[in-house]
Amino acid sequence: MIGHSDDELVPTRDALPLEEPALNCYVLALYVSGSSPHSMRAIANIRALCDLRLGSSYILDVVDIAQFPALAQLHQLIAAPTLIRSHPLPVRRFIGDMSSAQNLFFGLDSGKSLKSHSRVGAA
Repeated sequence: MIGHSDDELVPTRDALPLEEPALNCYVLALYVSGSSPHSMRAIANIRALCDLRLGSSYILDVVDIAQFPALAQLHQLIAAPTLIRSHPLPVRRFIGDMSSAQNLFFGLDSGKSLKSHSRVGAA
């Protein structure tokens, strides 16, 4: 899979698809298309939500499908950005810039309550 550094998207893992880990954490993959503002917003939003609500109990891989189009086909992606939660099961998918914190939060099924914020990254 591909991870995001400050300057570029870089390889961090080579196993696809992710196997269910023995860890007690969420395993997420965010598929983006290049470094467009929409993609960068999705990355920032999902990181903010995960840091706020999941603490250190998540693994997030960011994959640029412009660099790795075969992964889009492998995972049957119809739009980008797409977030895939592969653990815990069942697998769940979210499409968009990840700005709807409430939808994401309940969709991730973390069991924690939201604060009064309804959008991540909203001013």
